[in-house]
Amino acid sequence: MQKAYLYYAAGQAVAAVHLGLKVKQVSADPLLASTDIVLSRDDVKARVTLWLTGTAVERKLAGRASPLRRMRNRERIKVELQALMEQQTGPSAKRRREAMRIFTQAQDRANAITTYLLHAAELVAQKLEAEGTVGGDYVERVVKLEKIRQRTQNNPDAAADNPATPDA
Repeated sequence: MQKAYLYYAAGQAVAAVHLGLKVKQVSADPLLASTDIVLSRDDVKARVTLWLTGTAVERKLAGRASPLRRMRNRERIKVELQALMEQQTGPSAKRRREAMRIFTQAQDRANAITTYLLHAAELVAQKLEAEGTVGGDYVERVVKLEKIRQRTQNNPDAAADNPATPDA
């Protein structure tokens, strides 16, 4: 299994937890087990944010994606923009403009999540590589501990005596 996919799956899971979504399981191999994130079908913005966060984490940790993957990403952008347009009302130009605005917001949010929780995504990817699947409770624990670590790093006076190991 390519490490790039591990980073993508880990990035999506970390973003889902950060957005308050329920992660049941994350899988390193979609043929053996599926990644299960509870997400409303109507919540296109959250779906786009998860996808963009996964690709951003993949890009930061694995480098450049394969040409085939980049082509598929371009196609996915078109599909997601179309889905966002369908949720809007009014003339076509107005719907397109609003869809682009929402997509840009999702992209900004995905980049912020990636910057903030990149270390958590790395930890989840390492566990995925070792075990093949990871439960949602592990992802939640890793994200929680990373947020604590970030807070204490930025404000040493607020440091809690929490160990920064997710397996604790």
